[in-house]
Amino acid sequence: MILKALKTIRNNWKKSTVIVCVAAYGVNWLNTRMKIDHLMRVYCEEAIEFGNEPLNPYAAPRHVTVILNPVSKDRKCKQLYEKYVSPLFNCAGIKVSVLQTESEGEAKNLMNIMQNTDAVVVVGGLGTVHESITGLLRRNDSDSISTSLPIGVIPMSKRNYRFSEIFDFAKLPINESKRLSEVRIIAESAMTIIRETKKTVDVIKIEGKEIGKPVYAFNGMEFGILNDLVNKVDKYWYFGSYIKPYYSMIRGTILKNRESLNIPVDVNISYTEPCNGCSKCYQATKESKTIDESSRRWWHAFVPRKLGSQPNSLNLSEPAVDYSSVVNEKCGVWRDLTEKQLLNVAIRNSVYNRKMQLMLHLSDDMKKSEIIREGINLYKNNKLKSAKIIEAQNIRIKLAPNIKQTTNENENELENPEDKNKVINNDLWFSIDSERYESQSVELTLLPRKVNVYC
Repeated sequence: MILKALKTIRNNWKKSTVIVCVAAYGVNWLNTRMKIDHLMRVYCEEAIEFGNEPLNPYAAPRHVTVILNPVSKDRKCKQLYEKYVSPLFNCAGIKVSVLQTESEGEAKNLMNIMQNTDAVVVVGGLGTVHESITGLLRRNDSDSISTSLPIGVIPMSKRNYRFSEIFDFAKLPINESKRLSEVRIIAESAMTIIRETKKTVDVIKIEGKEIGKPVYAFNGMEFGILNDLVNKVDKYWYFGSYIKPYYSMIRGTILKNRESLNIPVDVNISYTEPCNGCSKCYQATKESKTIDESSRRWWHAFVPRKLGSQPNSLNLSEPAVDYSSVVNEKCGVWRDLTEKQLLNVAIRNSVYNRKMQLMLHLSDDMKKSEIIREGINLYKNNKLKSAKIIEAQNIRIKLAPNIKQTTNENENELENPEDKNKVINNDLWFSIDSERYESQSVELTLLPRKVNVYC
């Protein structure tokens, strides 16, 4: 019987191979599905513990507003949210209002009028987070609401490593399937909102040299050949996740003239060194004890309240160090970079460390093979080996005058309307939190401890 079965398999080896492959895929899918179900069961049990906690009879149930970008994650964002995030919020007893964006810039407009909520949860990619923070910090009351209204982030991006500065992904298991790892990241980020673990993070303010409304970056900004090649990687999806970054880098460099890979204009960069606080830059924040008046009732005058019991209460204490007596001669002193011929410029926000990293790839120091290698490292979020790294607090970038200040109102609000007649150069684009902006001279300012984020 066994010999007959083996003979049949040998005589029909093509069909047998297909059946074995399908069966192996099915077993692997089922195994991953069981692990995901177990993982979600664990998270739901933890969320139920928060939901079973006694509710203060004088306080309203916790309410969060979700801004969801349905086109993120290849239009799977809404499905993933309803499958892995919404059940956790329900188990925790959180009242949820969901607002779906329908056009570019809508998240920015929603944050500009956001009110009557305890927190805002952004479900989408880095671009959606960028719009939400920009809308929040453009408000007239941004100084108070930026820290009193917490922001939660549910990463729904093809490259979630861009959120690694908020969430410590290094603590997550390494030897997991991609599907299981994505679910774990989504569920863990949702649990940070339920646990109410918050930190204030740094934000980069980017404004045009002439006029225009500023935008605010959470991750950073970059431009140059490496940025262009990384943005083209997903275009070659048919090569698979492993081959497509190599193909994009090789195709974009190997057949081109070496000089054509440089940034097409002279870039003049100046910066100031980081300062942890001194008499020049530090402004003391007095202790503030405010309660959201919208939820206050007449009997609250007779009921003692614990400071911070209200979601919108603000409790900032005077630091132990007296910075008014600290002297730092280097604080605020601008330094000019002598390097002019550049391949790529990247500016990264360290989020918690009150400084930016200015990463420069110099034209004279890199061969084509090194450009390909650095492009792969940049795409995979590995350490950049050929970059010159400078720590800075403020950065000024001045471009050559032949670069047109943008005229596209839908893509960039840093534009100068008086520059509409200048020569267009479509070869240089800024990437600010994965959003494309036409190039222009800009100034970047680090705003320390500006936004309250669940992490």
